[in-house]
Amino acid sequence: MNSQTNLFAGIAAAILAILFPLYWSTIFGSVYSDFDVTFKQDLISLDAKDALFVLIGVLEAGIYLYLSKCLDEYLNTTTARYLLNIMAGLVVLFHLTVLVDIYLAMPGVNIHTETINSMISMTLVVTLISLALFAIIGIVFSIIVLINQALPAMIKTFVLLLLIICILQITVVLAFMNIFLFPAAMIVVSVYFVKEKQEIEVV
Repeated sequence: MNSQTNLFAGIAAAILAILFPLYWSTIFGSVYSDFDVTFKQDLISLDAKDALFVLIGVLEAGIYLYLSKCLDEYLNTTTARYLLNIMAGLVVLFHLTVLVDIYLAMPGVNIHTETINSMISMTLVVTLISLALFAIIGIVFSIIVLINQALPAMIKTFVLLLLIICILQITVVLAFMNIFLFPAAMIVVSVYFVKEKQEIEVV
């Protein structure tokens, strides 16, 4: 990994640490109060929050993909890397649901209420499946990585936070705590990338 790429990855993780709570803090409150209404309203409208949603997805998926390459020098098995790549793919799948927002918000689109409700239901299913699979795979990934003794302390800290995040996500009720834990995990990743950049430059 070159120092320039590490710097960009570190900056991306830092930005994500800021944007994630900024977006989800406005979502969680309304979701817990009236989930069905909130989810439907979000899908049939298109605003700046949707652009932020897409940006968060791009940054998160990119960080996981880059991190999987970084793990190659520490892990003897490729299983962890594959799992991290799958997690990145699930992040993309989850954030692609914004396409439904775009379609339903297009001017001139005339769709029956029943069809809209069907699209919303399908989007909800995709959302729940992608989030559940992400959490399950994330737990498996974390366990595989944590038993490896050769990893840097920063990576182990991130993976431990990821494990907690995935467990909380499965509970659903406690998932709101990830508004604080996920940014913390991204800050750890950001510091790791920047630290690696400095070590590469010294070498």
